[in-house]
Amino acid sequence: MPRLLSIVRALLAYSVLAVLLLLPTDATAQTYSTQGRDFWLMFLLQSFPSNINSIVVASEQGAMVTIYSTLTDSSTTIILPPMGSQQVVLSTDDDYSSYHVTATNDISVYASNYFPFSYDIATVYPTPTLRSRYMVQTYDNEDVQNSEVGIVAVEDNTQVSLYTPEGDTVTFTLQAGENRVHWVLSDPVDSTVGTMTGTVIEAANNKKIAVFQGNECAWVNYSTCDHLYEQAVPIDYWGREFIVTPLAGRMGDDVVKVTSLEDNCYLEVNDTFACILDAGESYLVHRYDTYKITSIKPVTVCLYMGRDMELHTMDTMMYHIGDPSAVIIPPVEQGMLQCTFAAINTNISTIHYANVVVQTCNVDSMRLDGEPIDTNFVSFDNRFSYARLSLTPGVHTLSNNSGMFQAIFYGMGITESYAYVAGMAMLDLEQVLYINDVPVTGDIHLCVGDTAWAELHTGNVFHDTRWRFDGVDLGSTDLRLPLYFDSAGTHTLQALLHGDCCQQWCDSLQVTLHVHPSYHRVVEDYICTGTPYRWNDTLLYDAGTYQDTLITADGCELTVLYLVDKYTPRFSIEHEFNCFEHAFLLVVHKQDTVVWDYLRWSSSPYDPMLSGHEGDTVVNVSPSSNTTYTLHVETPCPVDSSLRLEPIVWPVARLKVLPETVLFSESNSLDAYDFSQHVTGREWAVDGVPQSEEGPHLHYTLDQPVDSVSVLLTAYNEYCVDTAGAVVRVLATDLYAPNAFMPEADGNNRFVLMARHPIEGELSVYNREGLLVYRSTDLTEGWDGQGCPQGTYVWHLRYRFGFESSDKRHTAVGTVTLLR
Repeated sequence: MPRLLSIVRALLAYSVLAVLLLLPTDATAQTYSTQGRDFWLMFLLQSFPSNINSIVVASEQGAMVTIYSTLTDSSTTIILPPMGSQQVVLSTDDDYSSYHVTATNDISVYASNYFPFSYDIATVYPTPTLRSRYMVQTYDNEDVQNSEVGIVAVEDNTQVSLYTPEGDTVTFTLQAGENRVHWVLSDPVDSTVGTMTGTVIEAANNKKIAVFQGNECAWVNYSTCDHLYEQAVPIDYWGREFIVTPLAGRMGDDVVKVTSLEDNCYLEVNDTFACILDAGESYLVHRYDTYKITSIKPVTVCLYMGRDMELHTMDTMMYHIGDPSAVIIPPVEQGMLQCTFAAINTNISTIHYANVVVQTCNVDSMRLDGEPIDTNFVSFDNRFSYARLSLTPGVHTLSNNSGMFQAIFYGMGITESYAYVAGMAMLDLEQVLYINDVPVTGDIHLCVGDTAWAELHTGNVFHDTRWRFDGVDLGSTDLRLPLYFDSAGTHTLQALLHGDCCQQWCDSLQVTLHVHPSYHRVVEDYICTGTPYRWNDTLLYDAGTYQDTLITADGCELTVLYLVDKYTPRFSIEHEFNCFEHAFLLVVHKQDTVVWDYLRWSSSPYDPMLSGHEGDTVVNVSPSSNTTYTLHVETPCPVDSSLRLEPIVWPVARLKVLPETVLFSESNSLDAYDFSQHVTGREWAVDGVPQSEEGPHLHYTLDQPVDSVSVLLTAYNEYCVDTAGAVVRVLATDLYAPNAFMPEADGNNRFVLMARHPIEGELSVYNREGLLVYRSTDLTEGWDGQGCPQGTYVWHLRYRFGFESSDKRHTAVGTVTLLR
């Protein structure tokens, strides 16, 4: 089959190899861990109905944390100070709820379930680390009650399927925050019957779910029955190498369970063959020393702590500390550079320890709360060292600026114990080498003249990358580089991966490249971009340089096509509302430097506003119906572009304010009414101050007398806005006289006196010479200035109020300006 590859002409040529470094070095992707800002969790069924569930949060920087219960639809918010922690006790009525924990900074979250003599804590993993596929591991023997698993959905319409080791399938659908618990009883004779270990849980469409695993009640070694509870690790983060360190203060052995993800998993303990596991099968390790577990397939490892066996002395009998609990052992591959965790205390626990594993070459860089702790470490082998750190309750930070480490924390008393992950990374460990966007599964065959794009997919665990070609270091740290071959031959390409390996290259991927001879043929043609150009079995749409390599019985035939662009213009048309013109504004934006010979607008149906503007790059248009506007650009490769516009319904703002004049001594309020058309909303303002009212009626109260009040209505729809305003005169005295009027105006065209109470009397108006120009006893009529020129006039009023005696008289004198 022909292969179409883009050739970069400016390659730096060697005799066999030329390398072009195009991409910046960036081998570090987003790294996730047990710390984050978003979490989902739930609790499992327990044998003790009066248990106390709580959520513990801890932060290095401090954070505002919100805990939301899906069952009660209620939230609790707390403020954590830097290096602070807090335990939030949950309502016993809320035992079957899911919980959503969010924070403003990175925090660690722990789910705690407590009953006297029965206590276990699980580290909760952040939502970004969750995945859609899990395999369950629980503690299973003849003394187990109810191996169980719980699932919490993060998204709506999450379809979940459970595939049991017995071959059964259970499918159900959960909404965001909804959870479900499944459990089975172990058989008293055959402990493999009814186990949850090996059950695969998968959500459709790659939707994330949180999975919790454990036992309602289990006896571990010489213990009483106790609740076990852990969050299942997504299989993407399972590992192949684990260091298990003994727990401080223990006299008996604990149980470590190893479960395989795939068939034919070869397992070793301290480099000695242990067993071969199939998918879902487990192996138990009973030791009380530090040891290493290695496998060739991904596995998960969990430590199950029991109570130490009863010991007798000459005059005393005592129980050594410990009680059933469970903790995930982090893989060596899932190390961290820093973690902040809470050392949780209880009334019974007396021992608090963190077990830390780090490469021996990085021990000097280990810090606890900023202080060196290298003297606490014991060398396990020539690679790893471990320490058991005695801690006080509270928040602590482990860090190492040179290499990665793993840590668990545990607390124990005579009748209880608990353990949880203190620090574990959630790294994508994928390592795949791609050649020409195809994962390498064998040798690669190429032809002389080919460009072979080599690309390395390393997930987010490796810090550095090196390439070697035929044993020669290329000096490149890019994850993607092109290799151009100008002669035939066989070559070896190797990608070296440098992770947390104490400055050693700790992994590599390799491929053999077979380069065959080629015969060259050159073709040159022209294309209008966007117009299909058929070449052999391929349609091309863009100008450029292409090659087509055909492998024949004689070798390779290489055809190079130079496809030249005929200068197809590239542009875009933007439109916006021109409210001032009551039209759309169409603007043409050029996206290249091609010279346009000709452009012309047209419309269907015809828009008269285009007349005379058909050749403009900016036009106003006003469609009276649904109209298609087309721009035709003429170059060697003509282009048409169209858009369809609907008519605009413009808003019209109208209002009415009552009363038109306010006598402040009698009333201090007014009402404004919106009579606008074609609007979807409005805004009110009084004297320039926006009002909170959004409805068509505004009631406004004056808090003090003023000369006038202006009311502004802004009405709008999805296109534009329109405004209307009114001014209301405010009277604060017994008698009011305007100081000017204009007879030809629509309003204020008469000189009319206004009073707070009804009045009667006689109004006289005199010109500047003292001649009487108007007299009337009808004070509501007003002087219209008829026959008088523009100027200033003196008015004289003798009056009495209606409630006064008939012989009572007042006099008022003033001036008024007549405007024409």
